[in-house]
Amino acid sequence: MKIKAIRKKRKLILNPFVIILGLVLLVYAFLMLFPIGWGIVNSLKHILEFGVNPDGWPDFSLFKKYPLSEDYDNIFGNYIVMFKNMKYKRVVSYYSGIFSPKLVTHSIQYDGPGTLFVFLINSLIIGFAYSVIPAMVSCLAAYVCSQYKFKFSIIVYTAVLFVMATPIVGNTAASINLLRRLNLYDNVFGLFIKCAGFYSMYFLVFYAFFDNMGQTYYEAAEIDGASQLRIMCSIAIPLSKTTIFSVIMVLFMASWNDYNTSLLMMPSYPTLAYGVFDNIVQNTQFAYVPYQLAALMLLALPSLTIFLVLKSKLMGNLSLGGVKE
Repeated sequence: MKIKAIRKKRKLILNPFVIILGLVLLVYAFLMLFPIGWGIVNSLKHILEFGVNPDGWPDFSLFKKYPLSEDYDNIFGNYIVMFKNMKYKRVVSYYSGIFSPKLVTHSIQYDGPGTLFVFLINSLIIGFAYSVIPAMVSCLAAYVCSQYKFKFSIIVYTAVLFVMATPIVGNTAASINLLRRLNLYDNVFGLFIKCAGFYSMYFLVFYAFFDNMGQTYYEAAEIDGASQLRIMCSIAIPLSKTTIFSVIMVLFMASWNDYNTSLLMMPSYPTLAYGVFDNIVQNTQFAYVPYQLAALMLLALPSLTIFLVLKSKLMGNLSLGGVKE
């Protein structure tokens, strides 16, 4: 009887609406994955083949027949050429200071294989600033506002909602001007301060998490003599580690492709995203499309790997607690 009931239930689930919705999702997934697959395939093609065969599979024998350089005789020749010829050159000049602004000028230049590692380190620094710092600040602010509900916490919560609901257009110029006047422009410490905000959607995520969490652990810790700081550090934060980790990963993946920060606020710290863009536009070694696709696939590889490895964590339940009701 149970097996028949399960089969009957499954037949009821597979209705026309679900089938059509599934087909739509499959088409959508294909449209999202097709550009990545096309880019990977064409990044492995010989530069002489791409113009005549942009949609087919690569002919790897061309690398042996027409080697354009000593490093261009294998299927990863495009990546080797991209790796060895990547460079960055920029003159940074701006006025800094409040009362008597001074002109700050210096040149940045990287050339050779080490350029890619510089881009990677800068991407990790800026990714840390845009992921770990706002996630932890939002977590701590949300915990305080949810556990100590007095007038100021209500004001903070309302201010976050107001900032999220109010469209703020054209504030980038004012932000850059403020950073320059405070001598925080083009500075890692200044970037950390700028990112230490909790006025985002993730404040509400953490607020809902702590607000719905039972008070059993907190009360037991207070009976044992734990201070409020000890309760937060030893109980609240560990219980929310799944949510913290998921928010950090989402923010890091979003910041990985960010080039505006290097372009506008951190010109001395070119990220991998901005470095790839700069080389595609200005570097004559990247004039061929397979070279450009190789650089773009290299940029997409870390975020794609993080998603594939940690997708169960990112897509999992963010409201897990430790108390069985």
